[in-house]
Amino acid sequence: MFFYGGSWQGGERSKYLFVANALASRGYVVIVPDYRVFPDNRFPDFVEDGAKAVRWSLDNATNFGGDPAQLYLMGHSAGAHLAAMLTLDERYLAAEDISLDRIRGTIALAGPYAFYPSQTGSVAAIFANLADENEARPIVFVGGNEPPMLLLHGQDDETVLVANTLNLAEAIQQAGGSASHIIYPDVGHIGIVLALARRFRHIAPVLNDAVAFIEAQRLLTARLQSSAARH
Repeated sequence: MFFYGGSWQGGERSKYLFVANALASRGYVVIVPDYRVFPDNRFPDFVEDGAKAVRWSLDNATNFGGDPAQLYLMGHSAGAHLAAMLTLDERYLAAEDISLDRIRGTIALAGPYAFYPSQTGSVAAIFANLADENEARPIVFVGGNEPPMLLLHGQDDETVLVANTLNLAEAIQQAGGSASHIIYPDVGHIGIVLALARRFRHIAPVLNDAVAFIEAQRLLTARLQSSAARH
């Protein structure tokens, strides 16, 4: 499942067919959901929409040839923030009667995981209804028991600072969780998602790195299940 970006103020799934095509070309069933945005909606509406999309996917995956036991989240920018919130703050999935372990892994591209909404003027109003802005900061909810995460960022990103990725990866690792990160040199905020499109894959190996992460997790799951069966 891929969540697009747009500063929580715009975006539509039809513009991200290139992402779905990229992942589908590697054999995956891909879902790109829309979600409510500002100004008609504020945090946490869009995260709640993401949880509902996960519920729908788990209930309908088999209708499209997918495996509901192998669900991975992915997102870019605001969409990466959304995916991270679902991965780290289990309350959203719990509200849809979903256990966090139904998420096998999360791939997040250039997300604002550690930002302070009140200090980010362009989006402050989207979170102004919160009594505690920490409720919207994914890094606050790291517990060490979250699904594995792959955090990707462009070194030249001037929209969302790379420190967000470095700080979240460190927090998860220090808590005993599983997080790896890759920083691509000479790649900006848009370039990292554009690199999924066939004609722009020379920008960075985002697709290959995402696929490698998914396949590694699938292999690990298979090994654990095999070991459990023998015992």
